[in-house]
Amino acid sequence: MEELKKRVAAIENKPAPVMDGGKLDMNELYNIFAMKTPPESTIDRIKALEELTQQTAKELKSTTSLAENNKERLDKLEPCVTKDHEERITELEKKIEALQNVQPVPDNGNVDTGAIMMKIQML
Repeated sequence: MEELKKRVAAIENKPAPVMDGGKLDMNELYNIFAMKTPPESTIDRIKALEELTQQTAKELKSTTSLAENNKERLDKLEPCVTKDHEERITELEKKIEALQNVQPVPDNGNVDTGAIMMKIQML
């Protein structure tokens, strides 16, 4: 702990590291603050994250637009599909009703094939 206090005191009394021309000596600042990565790397990472955020926002906007477009298309198709299904259901109900009116085959072995063919053609 004493050693740490001495290092802090040494830094407090040290003037800011300045190079010729009044610019800060970044290498000396890195040594003083024991940085693991230089600030340029952090800035580059921030820029990359900003670009990724912008790209993600564009993709989200595009995806949202596509979803809205698909919803509009489905809304237009729904009445057509519903109408088609209703017509097919009605037709199938009529066919089932016609099958219910079919007479059972007699046990004596006489089969009216003409009547059977007429029923098949109705279907």
